[in-house]
Amino acid sequence: MKALLFLAACLVPASAFADANKASTMHYMKAVLLEQRGNVVEALQEYQAAIALDPQSSFLVEQAVEAALEAGKQDVAITMAKRLIELDPQSHKARLLLGNVEWARGNVPGAQAAFEEALKLNPRFSEAMLSLGSLLSAQSPDKARTYLQDYLASNPENAGEAHFSLAMLEQKEGRLDDAIRHLRAAVEINPDAFQARFTLAQLYEAKKDTEAALGEYLAILSRDSENVALRNHIGEIYFMKGDVEAAAEQFRHAQAAAPDNPTACLWLAILAEQRGDFGAAVGELAKSAALKDEAALNLRLSYYLTQANRLKEAVAVLEAAHKKWPDNDDVAYFLALGYDDLKDQGKAEALFKSILKSRPDFRDARFQLGALYEKNDRLADAEREFRVLIDQRPNDASALNYLGYSLTDRGLKLPEAEHLVRRAVAIDPTNGAYRDSLGWSHFKQGRFVEARAELENSLRLLPSDATVWEHLGDALTALAEKGRAWEAYIQAEGFEPNERVKKKRAEVEAGIPADELGRRSLELAGAGLKGLSSFGGPCEVSVLVGNKPLAFPGLLRFNAPSELELDLLGPLFVPILRVRLAGEDGFEMDPVRLEGVPPEAVQDAVYRGLRLVREYLAGRLFGGRPAELKRTWRSESVRTPDGDFNFRDGRLVRSFESAAQPPIKLSVEYGGPPRRLPVLLRLEGKGFKLELLLSEPVARFDSEAAAAR
Repeated sequence: MKALLFLAACLVPASAFADANKASTMHYMKAVLLEQRGNVVEALQEYQAAIALDPQSSFLVEQAVEAALEAGKQDVAITMAKRLIELDPQSHKARLLLGNVEWARGNVPGAQAAFEEALKLNPRFSEAMLSLGSLLSAQSPDKARTYLQDYLASNPENAGEAHFSLAMLEQKEGRLDDAIRHLRAAVEINPDAFQARFTLAQLYEAKKDTEAALGEYLAILSRDSENVALRNHIGEIYFMKGDVEAAAEQFRHAQAAAPDNPTACLWLAILAEQRGDFGAAVGELAKSAALKDEAALNLRLSYYLTQANRLKEAVAVLEAAHKKWPDNDDVAYFLALGYDDLKDQGKAEALFKSILKSRPDFRDARFQLGALYEKNDRLADAEREFRVLIDQRPNDASALNYLGYSLTDRGLKLPEAEHLVRRAVAIDPTNGAYRDSLGWSHFKQGRFVEARAELENSLRLLPSDATVWEHLGDALTALAEKGRAWEAYIQAEGFEPNERVKKKRAEVEAGIPADELGRRSLELAGAGLKGLSSFGGPCEVSVLVGNKPLAFPGLLRFNAPSELELDLLGPLFVPILRVRLAGEDGFEMDPVRLEGVPPEAVQDAVYRGLRLVREYLAGRLFGGRPAELKRTWRSESVRTPDGDFNFRDGRLVRSFESAAQPPIKLSVEYGGPPRRLPVLLRLEGKGFKLELLLSEPVARFDSEAAAAR
């Protein structure tokens, strides 16, 4: 409007100013130019200069009031507003301006009176209705609602602000659906009403309508694509929905606009952490502007560095953080742990002591100090710290067990050590480590039968723990159960190979016949598949026939006791070749032609190979007897009438080569504990090789067998 007034003034012929104050007009024109450039304070000064030359101009005073409000000069604004009313006592617009000034000054009663006076002068003055509705929404919501509804009735086409104010009233009184209705109306009238859209999105979130909230936020983003905070929030919503890729895209856009934005950097680091890519997590978090201000963020960065096997860098980050925040005990604690990991026990001990001097009740610091002493065979110091900790926290099961086991393992104060461990077990009877400590206490005191029972209890809770298996092997050896002891040591080696256990196994093995060792080897090898009811999943199938390599996606399915299917898949995962084994000898295979290879030779190789896989998964492959352990200086194997087994640590099958001619060799590779399921099945025979690679095999076990496992 002011630009139009300025233009009109410029276009008026010079003769028109013959009787006007030309100097006043020049000040006005200069004020308009200054306002257009954003220099409101100087514009106000020009308006005041113009008014001084033309004191009866209500138009100039009105412009000065608005400029004073915008410049934050409330004293000038109130003076000018009152002067405007003196110049034009019947002007409802002048009363509206006075009300706006009083509102800005925090004088709500004065503002209300001015707005109401404006309505008296012009009962259909919609701007006054809207102002009263907004002003009174806090202290007089019913009155406010009446004014706002009157405004809606008289100005339906320009009612966006009134709808917004009504929405705020409804929200305040808990009527969220009504608030949403008004906000939607406000947005419909003015799609660019950002405040209304933001509020609408927030209400949708409050009502758990994530999709609707996301729709509004995306609508805002389409109009404000550089809004970093909004992109971050949208990314968080996508993350909560489980759409990690969409979340990452929003965070990357936010980071592109603001490379050191703390929220975007943190979220991108968290996403990298979830992928297991700790190097990338370090890279993202290291960009954050908040690192210089937040100790907790430095702790997270050090954690990422540690997980990325960059321990020295992690400690360097913590050292810098400790220097910046010397009173932050968490930083000091994790720095002490870092020194311990770097084998710098002197610095670790000093830092733990420093923490405990200021915070004697810092449980973890005292526990780790005691553990540090114990690992360095300073048992008296360790015992002192753990006893202080137990005095402070009599029900700290972990501290009770640690001290009890440390004494037990060294054969010291055995009755008291047992009492400490029993207290830990009583607090947490399902903790396998505490059960192991109790079993070991029995063993150290010569109660081998009790030790065996307690260690077996521990293994039900910790079936993959090498230490418990070794302890059980020791107890069984003491009870002269050499065969079972040998099995226990085999299991311990499988989970954590070491020379001490290997030596124990060799000692008990010397007194066991070769056929018993062979039988026990096969029983151990088959135990991992005992009770397997189904197995399979998507796989990569690699075939080599002669010199012709082929590769297909595939699907492997085994159902106990005798059903095995393999599908080779083509485009759109449509089966192009199906092989099925069922019953004792049932075999079906789609026709296949390979140049230079007779079809019956292909079928025979596939049948014999997959039959071997089926017998392995069903556990029948391990039933061959007699089974004799054979050992050379390079390897050991078990020979049966059906073929020869070679083993990995823990008696996992490395390979089996059939005795039938021509021989077929099955090799197996495994996933991680505790199940150690087969992930690669390789078949090799005369003139062919077949590999089945399962990235994520799915196995189901009979409930009875699963309980036994």
